[in-house]
Amino acid sequence: MDRRQGEDPDEYMFSRSFHDSARLHLQQHMWNYKLRYHLHPNVPVKEGLKIADIGTGTAAWPIELAQTLPASTKLDGFDISRSLFPAKEYLPKNVTLNTLDAFGEIPAELVGKYDVVHIQAFIIIVKGDRPEPLIENLFKMLKPGGYLQWNEMDCHTLAPVAPNSSVSKVNSEELIKRFKEWCGTMDWIWDWCSILDKKFVNAGLKVDYFERIPLSPEMLKMSTDNYLMAFEDIGFTVLANGRKVPGMGTAPEWMALYRKMLDETANGVAVTMDMIVCLGKKPSS
Repeated sequence: MDRRQGEDPDEYMFSRSFHDSARLHLQQHMWNYKLRYHLHPNVPVKEGLKIADIGTGTAAWPIELAQTLPASTKLDGFDISRSLFPAKEYLPKNVTLNTLDAFGEIPAELVGKYDVVHIQAFIIIVKGDRPEPLIENLFKMLKPGGYLQWNEMDCHTLAPVAPNSSVSKVNSEELIKRFKEWCGTMDWIWDWCSILDKKFVNAGLKVDYFERIPLSPEMLKMSTDNYLMAFEDIGFTVLANGRKVPGMGTAPEWMALYRKMLDETANGVAVTMDMIVCLGKKPSS
């Protein structure tokens, strides 16, 4: 069954269905739990802030952030697709959602508009190990003295862990290995994630904060559920309509391995991946 119609799965591997929406809400909960903030504490809060969220998806981040900031704050969520947007009637009054291709030309009305630009989980969007065009566009959207906050997941560290040596994780290792092989054939290369702070500096930003954050043990259950949802959704999207891709194979092959991974996770195997937070400031002049 194809959960999505009309979009190239080689550009975005998830379905944009309610399955994907639920996964993204859980992913946001993971960030909330670990960071204990939405807007980095080093960003000064004042009346009338203008904040953009890039790749907003379900708009969970701006909706939640709106509850913590002055009502005069203006939050604009942008995504290349409206598929996961809530109805505008359900949004806080100071949150608006619109479409934007963050890799394309930035509209003149958005250039130099924002005090803060936030972006999260673009690790499977950026291709060719080159986030530079994206960083340059986000830089353009900032006011002088504005902040770019990038929250990312480092796919290099995506791995299964077992609670003890008696629990097998061989099928989980195999599925993640095949996923990474497929990503490599699609030019999703992740070396840039570990040196995101250097990429910021090269783009003209002053790095205010950079941290790699391994998942703590109490997070492993929610992390595992999140990635199991992702791997299942990928099977229905990337491998739809009898498609076979390098590494992952066919949908029946992928789902058979996935079910074996489910058995392992039922025995305590978990899936982990490091978080990375990078905060940069645009020069004031």
